This record gives sequence, structure tokens and C-alpha cells, in this order.
Amino acid sequence: KTISIQDFSANSVYENPKEMMKEAYKRTQATGSSTAIVCHLDDFTLRVANLGDSGYMVVRFNAHGPYLVSRSKEMQHEFNVPFQLCNLPTWENVRQLFAEGKVQEAEKLSTLLKNGTISNDYPEDAVNYDLETQEGDLLIMGSDGLFDNLFTYEIINIIKTIDYDDKSTENAARLTDAIVSEAYYKSKTNK
Repeated sequence: KTISIQDFSANSVYENPKEMMKEAYKRTQATGSSTAIVCHLDDFTLRVANLGDSGYMVVRFNAHGPYLVSRSKEMQHEFNVPFQLCNLPTWENVRQLFAEGKVQEAEKLSTLLKNGTISNDYPEDAVNYDLETQEGDLLIMGSDGLFDNLFTYEIINIIKTIDYDDKSTENAARLTDAIVSEAYYKSKTNK
């Protein structure tokens, strides 16, 4: 279930990304795991809660072009094992899978539960970032699908190809498409 910002009362967790993450985590019913990033922009103050290898970068422009102002750091337990929010399955889930005739899935899940090979991180583990932005700054958020495939300088080089003065939604969509296309291309060619 998607939880929207309207689900939170205006005076509770709305301005605190980590509290928003905690509240959404509490309300989650589906099993699974995910990295998470939540941002809140209040006037020019950007507040971010990041958990795992999703992330953000803020780019600013001057007479020489775009440059990096801030970028989140990946959170990993070890190489290729990012922090993740988990809603762990239970033995009841195993019994239900067996009852549905999904024997292979049930056996895999049973092995995971027996071996304790599922790590579980919590919203409290998220790192907070607070920074002052300026009018015209560019916020880029992405998963490891972006940041594992493109270095910061490559993203900056793509940004250099756009018209910085064009603040239209169409220009933002062109930039998004260019960044996503390049990350996808590199994911397929960097084997």
C-alpha cells in the first residue's frame, strides 16, 4: 500500500523525514525489504532521511556551470549488502505457502527463517541530512540503479547538456530521461 503525505497529520511527522519513515514503516503490512529515502523541503531547508544505497545529490549552478553541493553516502553492512527496511515473513507465511501448493517458495522461506540470513534494519538507522538550498538548485534522488551505474561527474556532465535557465517541466523530464537512459545503458554494458 502506498502511504501518501496526506496520511500524516500536519502537526505530527510531516516536517521530519525520519519520523515520516518510521510512521510509514509501522503502517506497512506487505513482507519484503527496501532501501528508503525521504525528503522534506521547507522554504530552502532540505531535510533528508536516507537508509541504504538509495541517495540524493544537490547540484548548484554558477557562471562555470553545474557543481555538486551535497551528496548522501551509501549505508552498507558490507559490499553489496545495503541497509534495508524489512518486514520479515513469519512461520505462518511458510504454512500458508505450503497450503497454497507453493512448495519451493515455502522451502526457501523456511531455510531463510531457520538460518537467520535475513538482516533487518529500522528507520532509526537512517542517516539525517539537513542543508540549506538556494533557488535554482537541482535535487536528484535515485536508487542504486542510478548511483551504482553513474559517477557524480557523469551525472554533472549530463546536466551540462540542458538549458539551466529553462525551469519547465518538459526540461526536467528531458534531464530525467537522459540520466535514466545513461544509467540503464551503463548497467547493460558494464558487465
